[in-house]
Amino acid sequence: MLILTFGGDYKGGEAPESAPGDAGGSIAGHSEPHESPPVMLVPLAVLAVMAAVAGFANIDDGLTTLLTGWLPRETHELVTESGFKWWIAIASVAAGLAGLGVAWVVYGLRAVQSDRVRAFLEPLPEILENKYYLDALYEDVIVKRGILGGVAFGLSLWDRYAVDGFVNGAAAVTGWLSEKARLAQAGQAQLYATVVVLGVVGAIAGILVVNP
Repeated sequence: MLILTFGGDYKGGEAPESAPGDAGGSIAGHSEPHESPPVMLVPLAVLAVMAAVAGFANIDDGLTTLLTGWLPRETHELVTESGFKWWIAIASVAAGLAGLGVAWVVYGLRAVQSDRVRAFLEPLPEILENKYYLDALYEDVIVKRGILGGVAFGLSLWDRYAVDGFVNGAAAVTGWLSEKARLAQAGQAQLYATVVVLGVVGAIAGILVVNP
């Protein structure tokens, strides 16, 4: 990233011709490369300086002394025993410099084609480009299939057995009652008259019982 960003030929392209009355020399949103404003530059500079020199704080186990005041007492012995390891620091710096050297050979000198390096290291480049597939694991498996899929499945069961069951059950009860009521329609006037008489007699009997 360092070599491709800061090395080689200028990659900003040619600036378009200035439009009439355009004193800035840019049109269509084009602008020349420029430094970030102070609101961005100052925090980045502070973080860059701290990142560059923070490691020296632990040369004399200064970081250990600082951590023992923050960590729980149970961890003091473990922190004290760890200490500063020169071989770890040297190996880390050597690995970083070796990476810069390989990048310079591939992208600076172009002595080796990057496509060949990628083909040789497959499937490692694909794994790194996909960030160890952690996003796919979280978004596709956990969120989409696990959480959202589980909620959707639960709502599907509720819609199928609760909502549809209530509606279909009400329709089935109504159909059953109508089927039974249909049997009372025999088409015989004598039967209808008998039912009316019985209804009138029943109503009169009820009135006499309530109001003797």
